[in-house]
Amino acid sequence: MICFVPAYCPSIAYMARLREQETIGLYVGSNYQKQTYRNRCKIHGANGVLQLSIPIVHQKNGSKQKDNQVQIFQESRWKKEHWKSIEAAYRSSPYFEFYEDDFAPFFQRETTGLMEFNSAIIQQLVDILDWNKTLIKVDSLPEDHSYSEDLLNAKIKDEPTHYPKYTQVFENKNGFLPNLSILDLLFNLGPETDSYLEQLPTKSSDF
Repeated sequence: MICFVPAYCPSIAYMARLREQETIGLYVGSNYQKQTYRNRCKIHGANGVLQLSIPIVHQKNGSKQKDNQVQIFQESRWKKEHWKSIEAAYRSSPYFEFYEDDFAPFFQRETTGLMEFNSAIIQQLVDILDWNKTLIKVDSLPEDHSYSEDLLNAKIKDEPTHYPKYTQVFENKNGFLPNLSILDLLFNLGPETDSYLEQLPTKSSDF
């Protein structure tokens, strides 16, 4: 079983790796790390890459938190702002209206724990893509786990350059932007999303 740290609206590369697994361990017991995909994702906005970041509650004494302890900062309009940004980026894409009702509720209902929020989105993506997979939330790594540090830490890396192009909303203005959030792929390709993921290389260095 490969263990993944639940990421926020995961990258295309993350989802390609997840696609290969029959049983997916969502590991929520590591120490929270800043500057990772735990609370960030990237979409294709009118002016290029737009990074969306979920605000979290930091410990007042500066002590480390486990991922499963991290709470989302409630005194913020991030949900409204993120959904507004997603709408602006993808309203004119071929499949936004088709999937809109699958994702809008995540940005409307009350949200507390970051890992619970991310895990729910990943489960929704698995359901939409009709993947017959078992997701298991784990607080500690099982003895038979396997992983790469990139998957386990949800690190943000430089983007690879070998992703096949597909039509993006603002491609004529900004050029093709690879390995964005899976939302970019889903809203632009719809039912062809799974076929696109199937053809991607899944080396750990791609994350």
